[in-house]
Amino acid sequence: MSYSWTKEQIEIITQNPNVESITEKGGLRLKQEFTDRLYKAWSPQKSTQFLKSFFEANGFTSDAIPQKYFYALRSRMKTMYPRWLAGNSPEGASAGSAAERQKQNTPEQKHGALSQYADHPLVTKITGIHYGLTDEFYNDARPLRQQGFSVEQILKVYDIDATLVSAATRRGISQKLAAWKERKVACALSLEQRCRYAMNKAELMEKAIADFFAELRAKIPTMTRVQLREYCRMIEALPVDTRYGYGRKRLIELCGLSSTRYYRILSDDAYIIVQELRNTQDDRDVAKIRQVLERWPFPMGARQICMQLPRVADVSFSLSKIRRLTKKYGIVCNVRRPRNAVRVRKEWVQEH
Repeated sequence: MSYSWTKEQIEIITQNPNVESITEKGGLRLKQEFTDRLYKAWSPQKSTQFLKSFFEANGFTSDAIPQKYFYALRSRMKTMYPRWLAGNSPEGASAGSAAERQKQNTPEQKHGALSQYADHPLVTKITGIHYGLTDEFYNDARPLRQQGFSVEQILKVYDIDATLVSAATRRGISQKLAAWKERKVACALSLEQRCRYAMNKAELMEKAIADFFAELRAKIPTMTRVQLREYCRMIEALPVDTRYGYGRKRLIELCGLSSTRYYRILSDDAYIIVQELRNTQDDRDVAKIRQVLERWPFPMGARQICMQLPRVADVSFSLSKIRRLTKKYGIVCNVRRPRNAVRVRKEWVQEH
């Protein structure tokens, strides 16, 4: 992480055994062992005070590292923590010295890794850190690219590691797939290879379908009744294929609805009207709440509105209804809002 350091700070920080390198206008690079311990003790709910205490416990002084460094480090760790959990080395922390990282990614080592594809039936040649692919690959992989799959996913279907080549090579494969026109070529794949690649395609499709339905299910709580009606009509228009387990009942379950709710939404003509009537009634009720708010110049909360409604508008609403309407129409009272000090105190209590 880049940060400007003074000479005095550099002299103090370089004495710590957990520091790998530091420059005036560069970044503070920490050793991998220290970084791993920091991420093991970290969670997204931790505050900057935790980071400061952790650094002080490992020999860093508060005078050498200012508070704004910990604010920047906390933001960085929030982004990098999921990647660290997934087994990826965080970019903000050190993953070893620069010489070691350069040694691990030399062209000779990449070429050695690519040599395993010398006998691959879909690879034509291996030159340096690049490989060429046959026309049969492009014929077979073009439909996958048209369906929106990435080059990395497509190459994985054919048991090829896309990380062994540069981003420019992957971009070239993607562009060639987009402009490819099918050609007549002899099949060089064995029956076993064709079956394995077909299974890989099926697994990729199944995962894409599962992700698609999961995204749809996540949107249901925020849908209005009109949107739910259109959502059910979309489900009704989906093709049914009982041979592969995608019958109507299965599709309804994957979309996150029960069969009773699905058929009620489609068959009940008053389903949308109910919400329209409720919205109309809410408009009338919130107008009475606004009368109370306009009567006095100072802000009022839900309890004060509840007390003043019978006097001003000659109606009575429950607290829950008032809170629902104020939240729906964006009416906010700025008095007695949660203070930042309370939030910081709760975080400190959770950490200790």
